[in-house]
Amino acid sequence: VTSDILQSILCSNHDTTNPTFFDAFIEALGKGHRALLSSLRCQTPFVIENTALLLHLLSSHAPATASEIRDAALSSGILLQHFHAAIFSPLEGQRFLSRYLCSLWLSGSLDCDEKRLLKRMVPSGFLGYLKMPMLSRVEEEQLDEIERDGIEAVGSRMSKDKGENELQPEESTLMSTSNDIETPTGAAGTNTSRLRERIAIADGKAAALPQHSTPENFRIFFHVLTQDHSLPDLIWNQQTRRELRIALENEIQMIKREIDTLGGLDLIA
Repeated sequence: VTSDILQSILCSNHDTTNPTFFDAFIEALGKGHRALLSSLRCQTPFVIENTALLLHLLSSHAPATASEIRDAALSSGILLQHFHAAIFSPLEGQRFLSRYLCSLWLSGSLDCDEKRLLKRMVPSGFLGYLKMPMLSRVEEEQLDEIERDGIEAVGSRMSKDKGENELQPEESTLMSTSNDIETPTGAAGTNTSRLRERIAIADGKAAALPQHSTPENFRIFFHVLTQDHSLPDLIWNQQTRRELRIALENEIQMIKREIDTLGGLDLIA
């Protein structure tokens, strides 16, 4: 309930909120940003959507706090968990929301810390896709359909081959994760159309602020990560995706062990 009230005041109905009150809410929200990150572990899609939108508002209206949030998301493993889900989750709603969060936490100039991290995770040939023109609503939905069909095809093959022939590991890259890692699933029921509309409202509120960088096309970026490439500067296929998935899961497990050793999430975040 609290997240919905805050989201309504600061995003959906921001035009009815007094600017002074808006700034006061943003400041208070920034002080409680760790609680927002914790809310991402909730299993209620609407709460997670509200949390993501509030994080979006902090990223545009409180840059210093946004930097602290990015650091906390990385040190706690939350960023890596959502990067993993953004590519490999078979749940469309989860992929959409995780990609949205990653776009908040990984945006910036090519020499910023976020891009250095991205270069360590994927080939640099992918970064050029971030500069592509932003997509229309129809184009985004077309990409959604392509990915949905691809995952459904893999699922059908897995069902068909079950009990007959063992599915090759690379065929199930988008359909499997280690049982030992905590993968986000709470956004599985996310209504992507509704969230797109709410993101557009948040973008509209942010548009009134001075823009220091060009928007990056993370929608294309994550889509091409699910496709095969054989280019002079980019070799990418089922095997390399599988290697990325395993590397991410190993890193997430290591962070989890470190958090457990320190006695809890707050100590490392």
